[in-house]
Amino acid sequence: MFNQFVLGLTLMSVAQSVSAAEMAPWKNVPEMKCQREFEQVAQEKGWDKENYREQVAGAYNKTAYRNLSNKIGEWVEVQLITKSSPEVVLVQESTMTRFSFDKNCKVVSKNEAWPWHMEEVFAKKTTEDWSNDDLRTQVASGKQGMIYYWSPRFSYSVYDLPRAEKLAKKFGYEFISVVDPRASKEEVMGALDVMYKNAKMKKARQLASAKAYNRNVAVDLYMRSAFNHFPIVYVYNNKKIHSRWITGIMTDKGLKSMADEFSSELK
Repeated sequence: MFNQFVLGLTLMSVAQSVSAAEMAPWKNVPEMKCQREFEQVAQEKGWDKENYREQVAGAYNKTAYRNLSNKIGEWVEVQLITKSSPEVVLVQESTMTRFSFDKNCKVVSKNEAWPWHMEEVFAKKTTEDWSNDDLRTQVASGKQGMIYYWSPRFSYSVYDLPRAEKLAKKFGYEFISVVDPRASKEEVMGALDVMYKNAKMKKARQLASAKAYNRNVAVDLYMRSAFNHFPIVYVYNNKKIHSRWITGIMTDKGLKSMADEFSSELK
């Protein structure tokens, strides 16, 4: 059952990253069982006050919505099936809790383990890795900035890193790069060596430690579709991170335009 939630996480399309959000999407599901009981729980938990964006669900008869979380490290995904009771998966730091309803519409909560592909990444983090705490610290600065998420296995994200950093600073943004945690240190350092040599920059040697190159284990970015494609740029300002993101390589004007739009919406 949990694999259906994971499928929703891993298959979110780029187009959905900018789709419209809505409140209480469960109100549009016909003949949903336990609706009154669910809405009572949603009200108690504050889920009815959140905005949601549709995700790719793990089954043809299921619709999934994830909240646009304003709290780093905490996410809610609502899974809806016509003529059946809803389920909710609450993601908090390194835990996942599933809320469902029994045949008497009584709410049942159950802690669930990470699926294997997330376990491999997020359960093996070290103090050197870049985590949710580092993300909170970065965003809490109150300044406007960009987080550039790249992978040595996506060549465009490697070669565009120096340009993105230069542009961010030119546009008045803090800049930090984080890297795909599934890549080995050897892959990361090898990619940086080639990239900075081609860019005629002497920087790769300054990134000798794992902390310096920011191996990302912030589950919060994973929930923001971080594994779908590289590079991804997240914009933060005024102690908040934007619920939308910039996917792929942008022109100079395009990057500035989208970053400024996101940044202004956070004021």
